[in-house]
Amino acid sequence: MDDKLYQRLGAIVAKRREVGDAELPSDDYALILTVPFAFSAEQFGPAFSDDFKQRLLKIRKNNAADMVQALDGLFETIDPQRYYPAMSLLGNAIFGRISSMAGAREQMVEDIVVDVLGQHGLRRLAAQSIYDLETSRGGHNLPTVFRERVAFSRAGIKKPDILILGNALASHDADERELMRERISTLLPETTKIFIEKEIKRPETYDLYVEIVDGQIHQGPEQAQSTSPQNRQDLDRKLDVIAKTDLFTDLSSSQQRLLAFGAQWYKAAAGQAVFTTGEDADAAYLCFEGLAGLYWQPEESNAEQRLITEVSPGRLVGDLSVIQNTSRLFDLVAVEDCTFLRLGKTELISVIEHDATVAANLLRTVAGHLAGAATRSQLMQSYAIDRGVDFSDFKYERDNDQA
Repeated sequence: MDDKLYQRLGAIVAKRREVGDAELPSDDYALILTVPFAFSAEQFGPAFSDDFKQRLLKIRKNNAADMVQALDGLFETIDPQRYYPAMSLLGNAIFGRISSMAGAREQMVEDIVVDVLGQHGLRRLAAQSIYDLETSRGGHNLPTVFRERVAFSRAGIKKPDILILGNALASHDADERELMRERISTLLPETTKIFIEKEIKRPETYDLYVEIVDGQIHQGPEQAQSTSPQNRQDLDRKLDVIAKTDLFTDLSSSQQRLLAFGAQWYKAAAGQAVFTTGEDADAAYLCFEGLAGLYWQPEESNAEQRLITEVSPGRLVGDLSVIQNTSRLFDLVAVEDCTFLRLGKTELISVIEHDATVAANLLRTVAGHLAGAATRSQLMQSYAIDRGVDFSDFKYERDNDQA
């Protein structure tokens, strides 16, 4: 709604209060009736009660044809066989509009539309119809969002050794800019990228963060956290746990700090499942206190869970699923009351990708677990063969470390 239309509608409302509906000119009355059609019930908010919405739906169902005929061409029904320029390409494809309350499901709807367009060979044509426009010198007639993307693409396509991004994609929201940074790191892994921003929301996700105030370096990455003594003490505790873990001991202080910033304490009572088979791997868990176990659930519905390995303080678990970007293969259950340091997926992957020592240590750790499991299996098979016992009856007992 532009300013002119808003002012005219305001004048009509004021006039209606003075003269009433009967004295209101028909053109003005018709114009004000268009307001409910220009905004959704979600945009109106609580002014539209559920009862009111149901009454409107009932009127639409019973009187739609009569209303369209009485309005004599001012409105028309939506024909599924026609394309409506007033609606976006997405709106025409899904035959409506996505609710503002859809949240994450909005992306799911868009993905389905893109897949269907692709199946019918329309993706390229759709892109051409959207971006087929004439540009002036320097692209000044383009929307700011388009200009930013074009400039960004021109800089990145040259694959420079150093790429400086000064407030790049400023018109985009925080999620899109974060996704941009992740993608450009994938496309240009050898390029040193320098981001100059008025404000950086997540300093902990960068290898190095510097704040300049009045031409001087102000603080280091610690400013991302509150400077209160309580938060400082908690951060120091996380750093101490990470630094004492064999896997992360040789990390640089900046990399350890990166993990600590994104880490969260996670407490689990005895018997509580920290994660279960089939869940998305969104983090790895570093055991700090207590004892937990990785369990495998056989496919038989009534079969008992089998202990794969124990997780004691200092051991990192769940990292393989994070690295492989796959769902969980086992259940992690607390045997005793436990405290874990939850290491976020983004921070852990960043450290692994940028530090060969951690990657090598991870390989050694995984190889050691596999070798230990293979040795234990061979010993149990030999024991069973020597005594003529069915190997499938064996289970590992923690108390005496014997089969």
